[in-house]
Amino acid sequence: MQTKAKTSVTKGKVVGITRVNLNDVTPTIPGTGKDFLPKKNKDIEAVLNGYPYNEFVALAEDINLPISQLSKIAGIASSTLNRREIKGKLTAPESDRLYLTRKVFDLAVEVTGSKENARIWMVTPQISLNNEKPISYLRTIPGADIVINLLYAMEYGVYL
Repeated sequence: MQTKAKTSVTKGKVVGITRVNLNDVTPTIPGTGKDFLPKKNKDIEAVLNGYPYNEFVALAEDINLPISQLSKIAGIASSTLNRREIKGKLTAPESDRLYLTRKVFDLAVEVTGSKENARIWMVTPQISLNNEKPISYLRTIPGADIVINLLYAMEYGVYL
């Protein structure tokens, strides 16, 4: 366990030294109050434990895709998805793919300004993607990286 001494000073005099467990400290971006490393450990734990099936359904609804189409993007066969629905839980690899798809969609919402704009953008062929739909690129991690880079370029006004 990493600890660091924290010194309390009152009117120029040291009044106490306490130990702070650095694992219990959440670093924040100065002036914003936002976590510097938001939820990473919780996200990793959730993926490794497997997302609940309803997270899959919620993402399909958010993106406005049929569950069958999202299952193809996530690489989950329809028969497997039926078993996951009964079990109520996805596997870690399936959850990992769902996490990546959610991350890309959330970034698209941020860049385009709304869920509706992001939905439209995700299913509209893009010149920068050889006239393919961004959603079709999410079947692989390199494809998702390309879409993420395109979204960042859009955010910063770079034409690709």
